[in-house]
Amino acid sequence: MAVIRAEKLVKEYITKSGVTRVLDGVELTLEQGEILAVVGHSGCGKTTLLNLLGGLDQPTAGSIYFKDVALGHLTDAELAAYRNKHVGYLFQSYLLQPRRRALENVLLPLLLAGVSLREARRRALQALDEVGLLEYAGAKVSELSGGQRQRVALARAIVNRPEILLVDEPTGNLDTRTSLEVFELLLNYNSREKATLVIVTHDPLVEKFRLPLATITEGKLVPHTGRV
Repeated sequence: MAVIRAEKLVKEYITKSGVTRVLDGVELTLEQGEILAVVGHSGCGKTTLLNLLGGLDQPTAGSIYFKDVALGHLTDAELAAYRNKHVGYLFQSYLLQPRRRALENVLLPLLLAGVSLREARRRALQALDEVGLLEYAGAKVSELSGGQRQRVALARAIVNRPEILLVDEPTGNLDTRTSLEVFELLLNYNSREKATLVIVTHDPLVEKFRLPLATITEGKLVPHTGRV
């Protein structure tokens, strides 16, 4: 059974000039542990696709399935539970609370899921250890470097052990060495947890890691032949 599947996915936005169709009949099937890197020019719909797969947005037409569950049939509360339990997000802009400590940022998804503070703290420290930041658990996010902030954000994304990890330009603000570290951490999580990984990126590191690649062109998701 596919972990995530999109069928005839369409997304339109109403603008001053009329209706803009960003995605036009996207088809996608990803199994457990599968990886896909999505590329394309700015504004082609890459982030829109991630938001739809994660249940943050609703398609204009078409369907998205998590295993055999249609996201379009879920209530808002059920969608929130789907995101919290099954999906991890990593964004270019981190979306951390800068005045909070690293540990507090990583704790949040667990507390929202109803995990006790003691257990949430244990799991959050484990996640920080996995990304190499255990010694910075007590540091405020505002005191950390860009690479350290992204690793805190990754720890938060994986702390619930999600089956799907959605990653939007994770290295756009990072130097080459730090970008390499982030890619390696993402692939380590994919390998260790057999999580399905979708990465939107312009980073040439996709060539180094030979990731399966697809391009969004004229609203379609077009797989590349073989690997880059």
